[in-house]
Amino acid sequence: MESRNRWIVLIKSLRTEHGVGIADAERMALAQPEWCRWVEGQINANERCRQMALNHMRDNGGASLIIRDGDALKVRS
Repeated sequence: MESRNRWIVLIKSLRTEHGVGIADAERMALAQPEWCRWVEGQINANERCRQMALNHMRDNGGASLIIRDGDALKVRS
């Protein structure tokens, strides 16, 4: 839970610092290898996170931050 709270604080601070929306803040955060690994772990191990990732993929199509690699989900590089 602590990492989830840190993720939320990170996204909020990036939005404030750079004046960007949620998607751009998430893109910035995922450029950091440690957050990229954390998100990949969450979307592959936590069913709620996986469902949110699948919804994100459906809603954003080719602009999605997440891709499917076989049965695994990965952050688009």
